Amino acid sequence: MTLSREEDPESHPFWYCQLLKAFHLEVSFCPGGVSGSKQTMEVLWVRWLGIDPDCKWGFRQGELPKIGFVPEEGDSPAFGFLEPSLVIRGCHLIPAFVDGHTDHLLRVGTSAARQPGETDDWARYYVNMWVLVHSLYLRCVY
Repeated sequence: MTLSREEDPESHPFWYCQLLKAFHLEVSFCPGGVSGSKQTMEVLWVRWLGIDPDCKWGFRQGELPKIGFVPEEGDSPAFGFLEPSLVIRGCHLIPAFVDGHTDHLLRVGTSAARQPGETDDWARYYVNMWVLVHSLYLRCVY
């Protein structure tokens, strides 16, 4: 989970992704074409999830935010790299069982985005939310 970079006040405050792999890279910066010293750079390879635009969520609606994997098609940003310092924290995702599974989000075949033997994904997930009340964490139950 990371802060959203969207400016619209109606947009969701967070972006979500699944961590696929963490990399430690040796990179050489070449300002002006001159080879510089090598530095270690850490990056996370992630699979992005997007907000379900049809889901109205929040305490007033009594609904959890609903998200799903971004489909891998065209110029779609289904995968990306993220700087570890931008990660706020992990979050608890609950499969939306009523929406079932889908195999239309990734190309057919094996993928680094799935566990060995898996051929599909949950179509959608709910983002679990907690509320801080009097220094106690209470789970929001609807």
